[in-house]
Amino acid sequence: MGRISPRERRESVIRAAIAEFAIAGYHGTTTAAIARRVGVTQPYLFRLFPDKKAIFVAALTRSMEDTRLAFEGAADGAEDGERALQAMTKAYEQLISTSPETLLMQMQGYAVAAAAEAQGDDLTGELVRDGWMRIPTPGGGAAVRRGCPSAHARRVEQGDHRERDEPRQRVRADARAGGLWSLSSICAARKGQP
Repeated sequence: MGRISPRERRESVIRAAIAEFAIAGYHGTTTAAIARRVGVTQPYLFRLFPDKKAIFVAALTRSMEDTRLAFEGAADGAEDGERALQAMTKAYEQLISTSPETLLMQMQGYAVAAAAEAQGDDLTGELVRDGWMRIPTPGGGAAVRRGCPSAHARRVEQGDHRERDEPRQRVRADARAGGLWSLSSICAARKGQP
């Protein structure tokens, strides 16, 4: 059996972190639990990530990316927006039934973002909003460029927890204008509600 590359090990850490954070949340998860789950030492975790927050951000980003990829794959080739929405709904149902930690991780992201914003840290909330802005809309587009790693996520993963210069009002305005699709809108559409 060959050695695991740093990239593969990093991916293993992210997947283990998703499982741990999804169950216990940010404050209830220890880096020791993540290290145990992936089979590495805590010092090795910190060779890959500068701190626990960076691990959380990487896990949250991956969780949102998994959702985005599921939606894009489902909507690819759909004849119209209604069929794309139906395909995306089925894909999301499949994703959360086979990988419930994806949805739980996203919910933990919302909780952490709300707590951080209450303490004046807007970066985490912007990361969550930015991740959802990358989700394709049933019309075939996304509110922001797809496939481009979030600058917010890159900064936090590198240990830069400073707030962004850009006000979050712009992100909220973009979300309102860009057709952001949330779980509640998908469920409502599935049930035939407006």
